[in-house]
Amino acid sequence: MRSFFSRTFPLWAGAGLYLLFSLYLFSGVQIPDVPAERNGPILFWQDGAIYTIRADGTGLTRVTPALMADRRFTEVSPACHGLVNAPCWVLIGHVLYSASGQSRPLPLLPRTEWLNAFAAWSPDGTHLAYMLETQPDGERMLVVYDITLNLLWRVAEGVDETRRPAWSAGCADGLADDCYLAFARLPRRGQRRPQVEAIHLRSGQVTAWPLQSAWGHLLRWSADDRLYVGGRLGWVAVATGQPLNADFGPEFAQSPAPTVDYVAYSGLLSRTEDMQTGVWLAKPGQASPRLLYAFSSRAEAARFTQDLLWSPRGDALAAFSQGQLVHFDLSSGQVSIWYQTASVDVLKGYAFAPLGDALALVAAQYADTPENPPHRLFVVDASGQVTILRAQSRTPILLLAWLPGDYQRHLLPRHPADAS
Repeated sequence: MRSFFSRTFPLWAGAGLYLLFSLYLFSGVQIPDVPAERNGPILFWQDGAIYTIRADGTGLTRVTPALMADRRFTEVSPACHGLVNAPCWVLIGHVLYSASGQSRPLPLLPRTEWLNAFAAWSPDGTHLAYMLETQPDGERMLVVYDITLNLLWRVAEGVDETRRPAWSAGCADGLADDCYLAFARLPRRGQRRPQVEAIHLRSGQVTAWPLQSAWGHLLRWSADDRLYVGGRLGWVAVATGQPLNADFGPEFAQSPAPTVDYVAYSGLLSRTEDMQTGVWLAKPGQASPRLLYAFSSRAEAARFTQDLLWSPRGDALAAFSQGQLVHFDLSSGQVSIWYQTASVDVLKGYAFAPLGDALALVAAQYADTPENPPHRLFVVDASGQVTILRAQSRTPILLLAWLPGDYQRHLLPRHPADAS
């Protein structure tokens, strides 16, 4: 099998010259030295534009126009959460938007067109896996785009666009020796079932497993390179088909941490009249999960449609049920109630403060006007204080990220490929 680099040599041939040009262009740029130990502004989309706003409701700033984010797949790069030292990018449909206000369309390969389909950022924040439609046969092609070097190459054809690809933890160091990209492939000639494939991006070696149709649409790697697939109905290990935790049935909401170090569960404590809800935490495959919290029962139970919320780093968890938002700090073991409400809300988005001391939420209220529910963006902090940032919006609000205090480090100078 030809190696990854030999297949893509024409693309890499000019990379050195481009990198030298980039170093020359960006040398001498002064980046403000802002203390990291504070929270930056909140990044969100509304009414055809991306905005930032401070957590106290001041400093509303229109960053850039951005069309139809409420109707297209949206993916936020790790840098927007402060996870890596790279530019902060937001993918909406087939357009990349920088938090500095620049934009550029995703590149195409010959005889391909854009798709409104799943995409996935690599942990290093500089590579994006997305899908294209090939012409004239309409097959789906998976490609990888190196944003820094402006290079694009094909990974596979005949992929399943309904399942989100996933990068392994080893890709945090770029396309290094331990970097794998997993995706789902439709049945090829002679095959009866679709399958999950993982390609080693340096060597091009592929490992494949059969894919059950009942499994979910999200792929995710653990920190120890175990591949899982799942969604709201549960998660299973791709290699073995075993559930993350067999003690919990499909009636329990399951939510793995970003690196699958833990799995959180939410469901009824017992089938009694009070219908009390509990939240548990366990390691994958652990037989005896730990009960974190039992919500008190109420006749009129306010709840979100998404009960379990993980922080980007996987060091904090929040759960909302019975009108209470409960926060769990996994580092300290502290459990506290941050928010209480009697309204029946539907959660549309959330973002943890980089310091872990607050949570931004977007909720829609369907009770009075279900055909056009008002949206609101608000912040709750550890003291229980609630700050409304955007109230009674009749248009959708998409919460993208809570930027870190040193977020200006992620607003790198304009790239030559950016659109004006």
